[in-house]
Amino acid sequence: MKMISKFAILPALLIGLASVAYADSVEIGSFGTFQSPHNNANTALAYLRYSNTAITTAASSQGTMWTYNLTPAAGWVPAITNGIYGSSWVAESNSGGGYGGGDPTDGYYEYTSTFSAVGGTYNGTIDLAADDTAAIWINGTRLVNYGDSGQDDGVCTNGQPNCQSIDYITVSGLVLNSGTNIITIVDDQVYGGPDGVDFQGDLTKTPEPSSLLLMGSGLLGLAMVAFRKAKANRLVLHS
Repeated sequence: MKMISKFAILPALLIGLASVAYADSVEIGSFGTFQSPHNNANTALAYLRYSNTAITTAASSQGTMWTYNLTPAAGWVPAITNGIYGSSWVAESNSGGGYGGGDPTDGYYEYTSTFSAVGGTYNGTIDLAADDTAAIWINGTRLVNYGDSGQDDGVCTNGQPNCQSIDYITVSGLVLNSGTNIITIVDDQVYGGPDGVDFQGDLTKTPEPSSLLLMGSGLLGLAMVAFRKAKANRLVLHS
């Protein structure tokens, strides 16, 4: 009986180990240079460049300039939190008395961060806020475009993502590299005033069908071996 129990436990143990082997979850979020990563897996946001015309493709290089955590201005949503993970409002300058830039030039401010993954196809969510609006890419795939910059509510652009509401982005079928991946955020600043970006995301790998089939075949084979050994032990006990 003890032998049967041991063989019955083996497939369950292997299923648990296989699930761990095929799963990969990546938490990412915004934070400034030398600031707390909030348990996220990515590097600090780095400032790359300014453009007075719309940036429509993701950065091909990482940013090199420092960024700063911001105290959200009046009218901004608080920095995003999610369980033990979280984020900070971030900008390329902290000269505006606790939030970004004072009175920055209107235009496009590009930031980058990197993170590692085992590679494959991922699903999940990314929460994004910005003043005024922002576009976001991962490995060149744009996840959301700039919000509506044609309206002004007196605090920031009245369109999602914006500084008074969070844009909840569903990520489906996103291909991540095995190793380094790059996330790019471009803040579209209009109407002057303080600028900043804030994001937090959770991405989980989806197992490939071929991997699941191979794993299932192996587990079935182990189960058959366990059954035959258990049957042989019963015959020995009754002989």
